[in-house]
Amino acid sequence: MIKAGKIRLFSLDRRQIMAILLSCLATALSLKIPLLLKQVIDHGKMLSRTSSLGQIGFCLLISSLLEAGSQYLLSLAGDERIRDLRLLLQEKLLRLPWNYYKENSRGSLFSHVLNDSSVVKDFTVSVLPSALVSLLTVAASLGILLGLDVKMTLVIVLTFALIASSAFPLGKINEHFAYQNQAKLSRVSADLDENLANIKLIKLTNAQAGVLQKFRGDLQDLFALSRKTDAVFSVTGPLQTVLTLAGFLLILLYGSQRLANGSLSLGMLSSFIMYMFGIISPINNLGNFYMSYAEARGSLKAISEILAQPDEADPGQELPKKAADLKVRDLTFAYPGSQSPVLRDLSLDFKEGAKTALVGPSGAGKTTLINLLTRLEAGYQGQILLGDLEARNCSLPAWRDLFSVVAQDNNIFAGTVADNLLFGLEKSVSRSDMIQALQVANLWPELDLDTQTGEGGWKLSLGQSQRLQLARAYLRDAPCLILDEATANLDPESEAKVSQAVDRIAREKIVIIIAHRLSTIANADKIYFLDQGQVQAAGRHEELLKHLPKYRAYVEDQLRPLESR
Repeated sequence: MIKAGKIRLFSLDRRQIMAILLSCLATALSLKIPLLLKQVIDHGKMLSRTSSLGQIGFCLLISSLLEAGSQYLLSLAGDERIRDLRLLLQEKLLRLPWNYYKENSRGSLFSHVLNDSSVVKDFTVSVLPSALVSLLTVAASLGILLGLDVKMTLVIVLTFALIASSAFPLGKINEHFAYQNQAKLSRVSADLDENLANIKLIKLTNAQAGVLQKFRGDLQDLFALSRKTDAVFSVTGPLQTVLTLAGFLLILLYGSQRLANGSLSLGMLSSFIMYMFGIISPINNLGNFYMSYAEARGSLKAISEILAQPDEADPGQELPKKAADLKVRDLTFAYPGSQSPVLRDLSLDFKEGAKTALVGPSGAGKTTLINLLTRLEAGYQGQILLGDLEARNCSLPAWRDLFSVVAQDNNIFAGTVADNLLFGLEKSVSRSDMIQALQVANLWPELDLDTQTGEGGWKLSLGQSQRLQLARAYLRDAPCLILDEATANLDPESEAKVSQAVDRIAREKIVIIIAHRLSTIANADKIYFLDQGQVQAAGRHEELLKHLPKYRAYVEDQLRPLESR
């Protein structure tokens, strides 16, 4: 059961309790059948036999109906449990810091959400209720058997005790391999997800052989581990079967001897045999319980590690409704575990109604600065201010509502153009508003609202994908528009269309541009040239070109490929 974000393996809800009660009633009726059969065999009168047979039929019918109701309730509980558990994990994953996703593969997270949650669900709604009913069945059966014949019951108890004694060491072995198998499966899932996500690159670089070799290696590791597990169970499984058959043989031999000397009737022996076979399945359930528990505990451990991760810090202070400039003061930042700061003592101003460009060689810290502004990264020194408000003191959702980000990455989801326009919007948007957004982004009537984008936007061109992100930014209407290499992979015609769209959308907004192309940054109101994590100079394009040799060399380097054509 899930309470306050915590998952308990040994917890039952009302639906499960009702299902267990129905199953217990069905078991009670089933336990009466061997006693009725004893009367049929031992009593010679036809009337008594007819009455007992009628009662047996009634018990079988009602028991079946009760068991069906129990299974239905457990199925409903299982469907509800897996839904709630996966929803809990998805909610948690959406609240985790961005750094968590850089350290954990998507395939591994998929495996935890889908596979581990299924293991936990199966234990809580199937294995656990079944074990409880099995325990009651065995206890009730032994109670009845003791009432019938103490000696025969003791033989059965001792025999089954010997058989059950092999379950615990087998469970410990299974627990050991369960953890390892789940880790290997997560690794295979991660590789498969990565391969499918990069299938285009794999084909273009003819990397199929290398990818397959790596995947084969992971599968071989999983196979080797499975083979060890199979080897263990190939010994313990048959051994447990031999012990079980030997136990049955011992019980039958003892019962036959009692029948021969007249101390046990045929009806009594038949009842004992029925009870004995009736408790085989419950005893197996109890014997397998520890193995199922070990597997569930392994899955729960992986899930609990996700749930125990700290959420993104959110102090909750709301932002003022009036517009304000964005400022960075004495900003220094180093990634966790690194001794070298990526950014050092940065101070920048981003003003409303102005285009500010961040320019510099790769590794200068431009994208890191954007991640800090949008609070994807944390742990910086210095200040990031909106007016006089420090970012760290503000509500995280409210702070991120300040920004619309159009990145070089293709952030398009499978679905229609309309689905992508409305993504992340809480306000009501009409169809005419969406068409206006497409017009502003130079996409109408090139694309219709019902046009399918395909997974990752593969049905759209790069230019269309970038302009669709701009149309989404237009509808979002955030005070600050960030363009992170938004035109890096576009041809001149597409770049011109994107630039026109930016000019329309960016009026009266803070616009921050990261770009390498001269055509994108030349008309910026202010350019910050970053190198080695520091601001080397700031000004307009002409000023930097005249006074900063590093900037001039940077521009010449950007132009050199064009001059050599």
